[in-house]
Amino acid sequence: MFKDKQHGPSAIFAATVALSLLAGCASADFASADLGAAAEGHYDRKVLVRANTRFVNVDNGEVVKFVVQQPDGTDKSFTWHFDARRDAVGDLSKLAPAGVLGRPVTVYVGPDPHYLWLTPRSPYTVAELTSWRG
Repeated sequence: MFKDKQHGPSAIFAATVALSLLAGCASADFASADLGAAAEGHYDRKVLVRANTRFVNVDNGEVVKFVVQQPDGTDKSFTWHFDARRDAVGDLSKLAPAGVLGRPVTVYVGPDPHYLWLTPRSPYTVAELTSWRG
């Protein structure tokens, strides 16, 4: 084992652990990010995915029913509840049930609009927010 004269084997062990964690992140499929779960019943909006659709935009916390037009003219659908930890990008075909969407469609998950005033991108100052309390 290599020894660092200042920090000894513990620094080398820490560096090895950090690099192995980074390697795991780099090899992860970009669409495998946790974007939520399949849902049933109620949905907030419906999105039609046509043959020429390359991407869709959704909001975090939103339940979306995707209606996918098939080459034979029929429609197949699935519903997804987007629950990402932050703004995320994924592949909608990885979320769809088998046989529903056979090509990549990028899904961009934006912040939940109900909580936008809490984000650094808020157009309001703290003074404006507190003055609305009345």
